[in-house]
Amino acid sequence: MGNVLKHIFNKKTIHLFALLVFTLLCSNKFPNIQCGSHSLNNLIFIASIILYISMEIYLQKEYYNIQNYKTEIDNDKKTIESLYLKIFKYKAQSYKESFKNSQIDSNEFWCKMLARISKDHNFSPNERISIYRVYRSANRTGISDDVFNIKGRFSKNSDFNDSSRKVYPANVGVIGEAYKNESHYINNLPEYRKNPMKYKRIIRDKYRMDFELVDNLNMKSRSYGAFVLKDEDDTTNDIIIVFESILPNSAVMKKENLEKIIDLYKKEILNLMKEIDIEKPALNFAEERGY
Repeated sequence: MGNVLKHIFNKKTIHLFALLVFTLLCSNKFPNIQCGSHSLNNLIFIASIILYISMEIYLQKEYYNIQNYKTEIDNDKKTIESLYLKIFKYKAQSYKESFKNSQIDSNEFWCKMLARISKDHNFSPNERISIYRVYRSANRTGISDDVFNIKGRFSKNSDFNDSSRKVYPANVGVIGEAYKNESHYINNLPEYRKNPMKYKRIIRDKYRMDFELVDNLNMKSRSYGAFVLKDEDDTTNDIIIVFESILPNSAVMKKENLEKIIDLYKKEILNLMKEIDIEKPALNFAEERGY
């Protein structure tokens, strides 16, 4: 009963009621209400005008306050994003020094940078972030001649952190689809454990991956967001970042959220990739990473 009364006496309801009474009075369809020999219609007419104007002023003020709150929230979000970027830059500088001093290799450098993004943007053990660099053959005739070299990978779930495959063909998989179209997003793949054959058929038909390759994936993801980062100043520095999750429709994997993350870090990641590739690791890491 309390909820019903709350809706009846809602400010917007009162506002509409006053407008309705005012409209009926103006149209002469409102019944003539009398108190003894005196008509109350003029009094009701004046009261409805006062009530309508009062509610209009109040609602306009409420709307203005809501817009101010939204602006404050947007500004707070921008402040938080700016803080994330500053932390990212600070960590990058620290890890670059470790890389130069041969304390970490390039793979560990990128794993640490991706871990920073994962932490700041609330990725869970259900998600993973990977970063690839595109390498093009000098005599290429199409993207089938290109390859992706994985530079780093991070998930809070250690089972998903394996990156034993170093090179991937550019015309297959989610990364291949993103490479062709500059981005690729899907969030409704079936669950592998419940129906392995259905999952494998979709991956085969959509991404040109054979059944054996799908079976060997250590993460059978249901959501993917893959984005190409193009370097306008250096066409040899194209990068692909892949976000994935074993869950469908998770909040952190919403397309608009992933796009904001890419926009925030794109410039820094492109610059770091050039720096780290130029500054090759010392000899004790060279053989380990195939340099």
